[in-house]
Amino acid sequence: MPRRSSKSTARREGEPWCGSASPWWRRETGLCRETGSMYSLLVADDEEFERKAIRLIVNKNCSSIDQIWDAENGRQVVEIFRRQKPDILFLDIRMPGLTGLEAAKELRKIHPGVRIVFLTAYHEFEYAHEAIRIGVDDFILKPASDERILEVIEKVTHRLDEERKREADVKRSQDRLEQVSQLFTNELLATLILRPLPAETVRTYFEVLDIHFSLGILAVFQVDYESYPIRIESSPQRLLLKRRCMLKVKRELEARMIRFLVHEQEDVFYVLILPGKDSSKEYTSEAEIQDLFQSLATVVRKDLGLPLRVGISHRFTQSEEIHRAFGEARAALEGTRKEEEVVVWQGLREGVVSVPRTEALIHEALDYIARHYGEEITLESMASHVRLSSFYFSKIFKQYTGVTFIDYLSLYRVEKAKELLKDPRWSIKEISVRVGYSDPNYFTRVFRRLEGLTPSEYRSLVLGGKEQNFQEKNKT
Repeated sequence: MPRRSSKSTARREGEPWCGSASPWWRRETGLCRETGSMYSLLVADDEEFERKAIRLIVNKNCSSIDQIWDAENGRQVVEIFRRQKPDILFLDIRMPGLTGLEAAKELRKIHPGVRIVFLTAYHEFEYAHEAIRIGVDDFILKPASDERILEVIEKVTHRLDEERKREADVKRSQDRLEQVSQLFTNELLATLILRPLPAETVRTYFEVLDIHFSLGILAVFQVDYESYPIRIESSPQRLLLKRRCMLKVKRELEARMIRFLVHEQEDVFYVLILPGKDSSKEYTSEAEIQDLFQSLATVVRKDLGLPLRVGISHRFTQSEEIHRAFGEARAALEGTRKEEEVVVWQGLREGVVSVPRTEALIHEALDYIARHYGEEITLESMASHVRLSSFYFSKIFKQYTGVTFIDYLSLYRVEKAKELLKDPRWSIKEISVRVGYSDPNYFTRVFRRLEGLTPSEYRSLVLGGKEQNFQEKNKT
């Protein structure tokens, strides 16, 4: 080690000798590599000269160490570590009071991943076995050369770089998995709302999401913008308010430990309530259901100043009933007349659903869309197909499905497009034509309006890097 240096950072009386690296004496010597990451170091030795020498070497040669503290005994090491959480520890094995070995044992309990390097004299190597058992990154034999100190720091910071990279990779993977999981959840409710699915298919979807279905209630929420104290005219402002409202409802349901699925659609959002054994209530009575949604509407108005209208379906115990519940919730919503009003579908009280004779014609229309969505379909042609006037067909279609004919057709085509977008062999233009849009630009506008992102953005989110890999493979 070098001789005692006159250049040292001033120490406050009564405090351990510590502080940030001094920038006026740091020089680029090439002895320590540039890592791009910054780390902190705690040097513990009962000899002040040894501590200052290590500090000087590191400050002059290692730009990746941006902060250094030092301590003269093991007790100070523990105190500084609890307060500052350094990344690397240089510990003298033998110090008065709490030794370096004893301090290392205690710190391993606080932070098992901390990097430890022991400073030791030759005759102290009988402690090596104990040090290895604790978990040590390296030893530095005193007196050590500058090169040896820098070599050890190089090795330890490289390990820390690799560790941070692994953590960053894991976090990226977790974030992506969460995004895909949320996307799948939203798509599932959208699909269940859009069309009836076989019971076995619904059960499979729920199993993927770890949902044990026993009871469901579907509600549709709509912000009463007309009653909002500030005039809201622009679509972005309305969308922002609706999403703030939706987030508040989600947090309130989470606080009640109620499982749910959410899907937003134009000016409303749907919430599928799935009460289970962990819920605060079972919600088996009309009064409990009414109170739940009334309390949600009240909280939103109180905290956000947003008046709501809420339509609620009947309680159902079969997952394949979700599609029917969607129509009930929309019908109940249309029965609301004033702000902050919660309306329960009448069938909940009456117990029996009266199925109109025209239901068969609506099913015929839905079946036609499922088979011919890739072709040109208009309201007039569809009404003619089921032998009804355009006006009457439009009216009963919305009463049954909860959405207009054009909206239903657009939603169905977009759902089919999303399936094709998962296959990188299809171009956006080809998909546009296959789902019934001759103009790709118009298809993109419809897709973005319904999904909140373009087809290309949706594909990138779902496929990750698979699309680029597929294109590169085709080039070769």
